[in-house]
Amino acid sequence: GVVADLLSLTVLAVVTSTAVIDVQPELRIEATTPDPTLPIWIGAPLLVAFSFWLLPRIAEWFFVKVGHSRTQRFVFALAGMAAAASMALLGGLEGLIGAFLAGLGLNALIPARSALMERLDFVGGAIFVPAFLVSIGLAIDPRALIQLDTIILAVFFTALVVVGKSVAAGITGSIFKLSFSEIALMASLSAGQAASTLAIAQVGVSLGLFGQNVVNAAILTVVVTAFITSYGTRFFSQKVERPPLAEKPLGDSVLVDVRPLGSDLAGLMAVAGAIARTDRGVVVPYLVPATGQLDVARNRLERATAAAAETGHDVTPEIRVDDSFAAGTLGLVEETDASCLILSWKGPRLSTDFMFGNEVDLIGERSPIPTVAARVLRPWDRIVVVTGESRTEWNAEDTLLALVVAKRIRGNKTTPMLIITTDPAGLPERVSQWENVEVRQTPSDQRELSKIIGRDDLAVVPVHAIGVSRVRTPWRIAHQYRDTSSIIVAGPHRLSVSGTSVPRNVHGIVNPVEDAPVPI
Repeated sequence: GVVADLLSLTVLAVVTSTAVIDVQPELRIEATTPDPTLPIWIGAPLLVAFSFWLLPRIAEWFFVKVGHSRTQRFVFALAGMAAAASMALLGGLEGLIGAFLAGLGLNALIPARSALMERLDFVGGAIFVPAFLVSIGLAIDPRALIQLDTIILAVFFTALVVVGKSVAAGITGSIFKLSFSEIALMASLSAGQAASTLAIAQVGVSLGLFGQNVVNAAILTVVVTAFITSYGTRFFSQKVERPPLAEKPLGDSVLVDVRPLGSDLAGLMAVAGAIARTDRGVVVPYLVPATGQLDVARNRLERATAAAAETGHDVTPEIRVDDSFAAGTLGLVEETDASCLILSWKGPRLSTDFMFGNEVDLIGERSPIPTVAARVLRPWDRIVVVTGESRTEWNAEDTLLALVVAKRIRGNKTTPMLIITTDPAGLPERVSQWENVEVRQTPSDQRELSKIIGRDDLAVVPVHAIGVSRVRTPWRIAHQYRDTSSIIVAGPHRLSVSGTSVPRNVHGIVNPVEDAPVPI
């Protein structure tokens, strides 16, 4: 739909920039299209470069350096769209084309489920579009809608829409082997084009390309196609087989524990934001305060929100009052429909963790979503991924998950990355295409890792790689890295930082190396 809108707006841009009506003194018709400041072959490329290259970079700088509040970011987004609209006018294009392209350019920087996106949606859908429709309605004489020439023209427009959408849906259905009900549903969904149809009609009238009767007929067409969309969709949707539920993207909603357990708060929020940004997800910092600690929790969440804002992320903090931290966390996983859980972690504690367990294990083995134990002590100069041995499907799945998390945290391609693996040939093919990545064989003596992983590295490790057995205490080696930032990654029901855990739910898992459910 977005591609179709973009192409149709491009056609409108070409038409409106080249349409000039000759002066005919006897009919008193004057040219209505002024000469643009720039020709379209210059204005259009400049508009695209501004919307997709310059504006996103300015926005990212603004969100990090200046605009930490949603109000500031909201005003900036509106100003960016207005600037793109003005640039479009300089090239002889309609302003709505520039605003549309600016919205596409800013899309990746504004999480889809964030409060900022809700405000922009409200302004666009609840204010601008109704105001535009009202302005169109006020400019029309209702009696003109029932005139014979208007009705004939509306019938022609409606037939053009229905036939055009049906043919397009039929071609698409034949390519993708869709059923008749699916093709009909597609045609019904695409029939309603209220705002865009009227916008194009109004632009044409303002340019003098056609008369007011076209706008009158377009209104009748909009009404008819709206009924077709409403009732056609409802009818054919009941005949279409319900598709299987798709797995949620890893970064759709990242729930992050911000307890003061030694991690640098800014670094912890940067990790959560990096995981969420790829999927335009939202970060949800949370706390489950003890009795009498509500004000302390609120202060901590305010600091977490400020830290996230300084890195350009939009967050939605949550406070959960519950019987225990574990119960509150698992409850928030369900309530927020989280896709990934990040737990603050004190690091390896040999005696207490192995003998008595800890909250990370208690939650990690019950968490129904991918879970991360994070200990971020300082900014990192390099990311090191230790994959371990992928002996089972769930081992391979966690290895892939660790690679995905590391790549997202890395962000730009300038940060060095080292992958230490027992089988370099067994890594996913796409990993070999990453830039500035070094792959090494796992040393036979595990103690050699202490010479490879430095204090200023960030170690990302799948849970199965931190230990070998219950007999050989897994943290004998990890104890060497007690001053190194580390992230332990595990799939649902598998995170146990006190030793090698047995997966609680491995039935039906696909081979993640061949059919990766999480996109790299």
